[in-house]
Parts: sequence; C-alpha cells; structure tokens
Amino acid sequence: LTNAAASQVELNTITYSAAVNACAKGGNWVQALALLAEMGAGHLELNTITCSAAISACAKGSEWANALGLLGKMEANSVQWDAITYSAAINACGQGGDWAKASQLLIGMAAAQLEMDTIAYNSAVNACANGDEWVRALELLAEMATRDVELSSITYNAAVRACGNCGEVAEALGLLTDMSAGRIELNTITYGAAVWACNTSDEWVTVMGLLHEMAASGIQRDSIMCVAAVSVLGSIGQWTQALALFAEMVASRAKLDTMSYNSAVSACEKDGQSRQALALLGEMSARRMELNTVTYSAAISTCSADGEWIQAFGLLSEMVARRVERNAITFNAVVSACGRRGKWAKVTELLAEMLVGCIESNSITYNAAISVCGTGQEWAKAMGLLTEMKTIKLELNPITYNAAVKA
Repeated sequence: LTNAAASQVELNTITYSAAVNACAKGGNWVQALALLAEMGAGHLELNTITCSAAISACAKGSEWANALGLLGKMEANSVQWDAITYSAAINACGQGGDWAKASQLLIGMAAAQLEMDTIAYNSAVNACANGDEWVRALELLAEMATRDVELSSITYNAAVRACGNCGEVAEALGLLTDMSAGRIELNTITYGAAVWACNTSDEWVTVMGLLHEMAASGIQRDSIMCVAAVSVLGSIGQWTQALALFAEMVASRAKLDTMSYNSAVSACEKDGQSRQALALLGEMSARRMELNTVTYSAAISTCSADGEWIQAFGLLSEMVARRVERNAITFNAVVSACGRRGKWAKVTELLAEMLVGCIESNSITYNAAISVCGTGQEWAKAMGLLTEMKTIKLELNPITYNAAVKA
C-alpha cells in the first residue's frame, strides 16, 4: 500500500479490504485499525468485509474492547453486520470473557435470521468459560442441541472449563459422560479441564480415576496436563500422589518444563516436605532448567512450613547468586520460617534487606515480624514495627493487633 501510494496509484475500498484481511490473518490489529483510519481520512466507504476482517484481527490480538468498538463504528456508519461480523465479535468477547455481550450478539444473529453455526456458539461458550459463567455455558449447549447445531470437542472442552473454573465437579464430569455417549472425542484438553475442576474440592480419587481413564484410552498426558494434575493433588494435600504422578511423568520422558517442576515443588508445601522440594530443585539444576521466582518462593514456603529457616535463608541467598528476582512473597516466606523458630533478629535483618532492595513490604510481612518479636519477648521491637506500619501507611488488621498484644 505504501508503494502504491508513493506511485500515485489510486487506492480503493477493495485494496484496503485485502490489506485489512491480511492483517486479520496475522492478528496485526494495530495495522488493521490504522488502515481503517486511513480509509476514513481518504473518505473511502467502510464495508462489511473490511470491518469484519478488522474485528477478527482485534479478536486474534485479544483486543476485544477495540473489536466491540468497531461494531459501534459499523452501526454509526450504517454498515450491515453479517454472520462473519457476528462470529468475529463473539470470538472477541470470548477472549475478554464478556459472556453477557456474547449472548447478546447471539440473540442479534437469531433476530437477523443469520446462520448460527458451531464456530459462533463455540466462541460464546468460550466467553462463558473465561467469564466463569458455567450456567450460561450449559444453556448454550442445550440451545445448540435444540437448533441442531453440531457440538464438537471444542464446544465441550470450553463448557467443561467453565464448570471447572467454578468448581462444579459433577457438572464437568457429566459433560465427559455426554461426550462419550455422543461419541465425541475426549482429548488431553478435555481431561485437563476436568482435572482442574477438582481443584476446589477433595476429589483426588476422581483425579486419579481420570488419569487412569486417559491411560486406558491411549491419550497422551502432556506437560500442561501434568501441571494441572500435580497442582490439584498438591492443593488438596495429596503430595504423595502428586509426586508419584510427577515421577511417572519423568520416567516416561514426558516433556517437562519449569512450570511442571514448579507445580511439583508447590505440592510439597502443604505438608512441609522440604527435603522433597529441595531434591526437585537439585533435579532442575542438573537438567539445566530455569529456576525462577515462583520455583524459589514455593521451595522457601515449603521450608517455612517445615520450620527449616536456615534452608530458607540459603535459598534466598541462592536467588541473589543466580540473579533471580526476589519479591514480597519470597521474603514473607523466609520471615515466616524465622518466625516459627523465634529468630526475631533474622527477621529484622530481612526487613532491612527489603528496604535496601526496594522490595515493598506489606501487612503480612509486618504481622509475621511482630509475631516473632513477641515469641522472642522483644515487645519494644514489636511496638516499633507497629509504629513503622502506621508511618508507611500499611493496613493494621486484627492479626496485627493480636500479634502486638501477645508481644
């Protein structure tokens, strides 16, 4: 287009439509919107094809607000919406989790007597999943069946995810049963979403059942699935099962990344399995994998739960040596570890180190520090910390005052 303009070749709506469509395929929403602005400046007529392509570009770039803004622009310029326009806009809503707007657009499609296909519905169900609206997701599935619109694995996967995000385990598992009954393929994404649904309840037996079902069906368990299963088992206190699964994944030479190991380290935290956590860190180092802030924070929290303050301090120092960013969560975990052993002097050192490193402390940090001062009968220091909290305008909550009173 630049070359054409330089050569004084006349650019028309068709030329711009082709260019915007190319942007849509590449997800280049910035350029797509710039081209629409050029069209306006050149007094060229906006049409359905051009605007729909621009909306698709915004959807691919997760710029759902801009996509919906284009719908308003089309309406203001009396540009007709077609099925592609609606589908692109619903897809944009899916990215932003705006399930209410997605539903509204579906109603608009029906009112305009446009064909409502699987793609449009999938995007709407995806919006429900991203917006944690499981009831509407199931209503859309029922509506698809009523309208004789094909339900695919993608449809069900999004619905299972919507139920999973809201902890609706029974509904999520019911959808898996429906898929089997309808001979719709269950894949890694399906099982991953179902496993994640168990995250908010004590459903470790269900998790193991789903994993065995996957194995029996010959469905490959990837690193994402591993993270989901290990995280869920760890969060509900089944660290033995979590680490056994992780070991199985390692033995099968599955492709494991830092996130996979982080989930295993976090699983150790519930029961303070510091030895297991440190062994995993050693394994990561041996494999030359990146140990990041999440890795160290999880390991330090595990040491804290186990009362291993020396190990916690060592990991904090190791982060400096490896140039891994330390944050308030990391320091809070070390403060907590010291608190369990009554090491109030070490806590004072940590607060000073946070100040020097420009790491923002919070109420959790100070509550733990005041508590440990009380354990060490350092009431004057505790009162000083309380005053310090007021000076830097940190929230003083019941935990703060209880710790101060005990001190």
